[in-house]
Amino acid sequence: MKISTKNLIYSLLVMLALMSACKPSSNSIYYYNPEEDVVAPEIKISVPLSNDLYNLTDDVHIVGTVKDMETTTTGGSLKTLHIQVDQIDPAHDDAVIKTLLVKNPDVNSKEGYTINEKFVVNFAASTVYCRLTVVAYDQTDRFDTKEVRFSIQ
Repeated sequence: MKISTKNLIYSLLVMLALMSACKPSSNSIYYYNPEEDVVAPEIKISVPLSNDLYNLTDDVHIVGTVKDMETTTTGGSLKTLHIQVDQIDPAHDDAVIKTLLVKNPDVNSKEGYTINEKFVVNFAASTVYCRLTVVAYDQTDRFDTKEVRFSIQ
């Protein structure tokens, strides 16, 4: 089978036209432009609430959302998300005794993320004071941090 130069050039032009049509343009509502990103990510923690008290061996759920907006009306692009629960010592300036949970979900280039984690503490002889820390960065290194303190006994 012989392919003519004319057919080959025509095929390449069609492929290039199709490929360029698939690229997001700056007119697209889905096009992310880091130069226009003026809004930091927003973290909302639903559970646990500040000063919640759990019983030993209870499932401790961590539920919340992280959202990034480029502007107040256009979706943004997250870069990293870090979720950590530490056992702390309130008598010594909240020094970390032990890290109970660390999660770094892949949020790169996502507009939002739903946090849904859980863990169990089953080793306490007395009250375990905990600090949940959530940190989110967007593509322009703007960030938000939220902390929630709770206890397990």
